[in-house]
Parts: sequence; C-alpha cells; structure tokens
Amino acid sequence: MRRRITYALYLAGLFFLAAGIDAQSGVIEVASRVNRSNVTIGDLITYTIEVIHAPDIHVEMPGLGADLEPFEIRDVRIHEPVMEKGHVRTRRDYTIAAFVTGNFEIPPLTVRYASESDSVFRTLNTESIAIVVESLKPDEEGDIRDIKTPESMPLDPRVIVRWALSGFLCAGIATWFIVWLRKRKRGAAPPEEKNPSRLIHEICLEALDELRRADLSGREQVKSYYIRLSEIIREYIEGRYFIRALEMTTSEVLAALKQAEMKGSDFNVLERLLRTSDLVKFARWIPPEAAHHELLDAAVHWVERTRIIWTSQGDESSTENQTFAKPSMEEIREETT
Repeated sequence: MRRRITYALYLAGLFFLAAGIDAQSGVIEVASRVNRSNVTIGDLITYTIEVIHAPDIHVEMPGLGADLEPFEIRDVRIHEPVMEKGHVRTRRDYTIAAFVTGNFEIPPLTVRYASESDSVFRTLNTESIAIVVESLKPDEEGDIRDIKTPESMPLDPRVIVRWALSGFLCAGIATWFIVWLRKRKRGAAPPEEKNPSRLIHEICLEALDELRRADLSGREQVKSYYIRLSEIIREYIEGRYFIRALEMTTSEVLAALKQAEMKGSDFNVLERLLRTSDLVKFARWIPPEAAHHELLDAAVHWVERTRIIWTSQGDESSTENQTFAKPSMEEIREETT
C-alpha cells in the first residue's frame, strides 16, 4: 500500500511539473507558438511566448536579443500584462525571418520567475518549434538557373500610327512656314530710299557741341566725358565708313579704316582720340585739363574734314523735288584721301 501511495504521489509531482505548476510560488505556465510553420525565404514569422502566472509571481521574459539562430529577429513587440480570471497573462511577440532553405527548429527560450515570498529565481523553457523554409520557386532543376535571353517588346500599332501622324504634322507645319517665308520675301517691296533728313556729320557735330558744355569738376565726370567722346566718334565712323565701330576694339577700328585707305593726319588724329579715351576708361588716367577741350576741338575738325559731301541731282537752283545721291565707296575713299 505504501508503495502504491508513493508511486501515486510521484506521478502527481511529474504531472504538476509538466504543466508548469510550482507548489511553492503558485501557478505558472509557459507556452510558445508561431503563426505559420511552412514559409519561403524572407517571409516574416510571428513567434509568440506567453506566460500565465499568479499575481504574486515576478516573471522575466527572454531578452530582446534572444538567440534564435538560424532565424533573424526583425522586430519585438512587448504586450502589457493582462489580468484574466485571477491570473496574469504576459506576452511577447518576436518577428523573425530565415534566409536559407531547409528544415529548422526555433530553439527553446528560458523564462525566469520568482515569488514575492521567495527571492530565488527558477526557470522554465519553451518548447522548440519546427519550421520549414522553402525556396521562392522550387523546381526539379534547382534554385540556380541560366540567365534568360532578353525578349523584345511587341510593337503596338497604335503607337506607330501616333508617331507617324505626329511626324506628318510637323513636316506639314515646317513646309507651310518655309513657303510662307518665301512668299513674304518675294512680295516684300524693296525699301524706298528717302532723303536723309539729317546727315551723320551734323548729328555728330551737334553731340560734340553738347559735350563741350559737360561738367568736368571731378574724376568721374572726366571719365564720363571721354567715354562719351569715344562713343560719338565711333557712331560717326559707323555712319560715315559703314564700319561697326561700336562693337569693335580700337585696334580693330583702326585696322578697318586702314583698309578704307584713311591715311595721313586724319588717321593720326583719330588714333589719338581713341587711344586717349581708352587710357581714361581702362587705365584710369586723367589727362591734363588743357587736353580736354583740345581733343574735343580736334574731333570737331576731324569730322568736318572727313564728312561726306552730298550733291543734288538735276537742277541745283531748284528746291522742289530735290534728291540726294549716296556716294559709292570709291567716291568716299577718294574724298578721304
């Protein structure tokens, strides 16, 4: 009889241990589970550890960096303890993933606990869980296969028609524009030559006379004076010799006038005017005060010597229907020399 009682008590103790019941510290139960046990490479698995225990039991769950090889922990979610039917439910979810194929097991994790009356910690382990990790596209040939040759995209007839119509439209617009431009050029009447209301040398002499009254009391006024003097002379050169002097350097202007066969004192006076103006503009040189009006007088004399003399056609004594003949370049050169 004693043997039977002892054997019964032994079986009862084993039952309580298997169920996770501690006679000294109260009730505690540990469970673990996964949301799926068959996955492919990279799929996320939710591994849950849940502990149900008495309120007077203190529980320490596995750490956030628990060893779950060959699985990688991607995230951990800690749930707040919940009271249910006089017991506390503590839960923790691990989001894990595997990146190799095969049959694996999630290893057991250890849960530590102790009662309020006993400071000695005891441990319980979770059960291992089998997980099957498969390839994304398993087949008889295996995971590694040769690279397929590139395939050409089929042509969409609608796209071809759309591009063709766009091309014809652009070509039509370009053709119409060219034809319109040619018609406009053919129909455009040649510009009528009008009698010059004012000659270039008159405009130049008037500008020089206005410049004579400029204020030369300061350095900046002197600089502006020579800049304006150079502009007036260059404008006169453009209207008189048909050279784009305002867009050219002094050396280029002098070279162009040499080709127009300007020589002698006229060339020397012009070179002095332009070179002096450049020194004031770019080198900040201030000429003597006597040189200001001296150069202006030289410019006036140079314009009067090189101006174009217009001759009227027909009866010189008649003032009605009087026109002016524009001289040729040869006449201009002869007059200059």
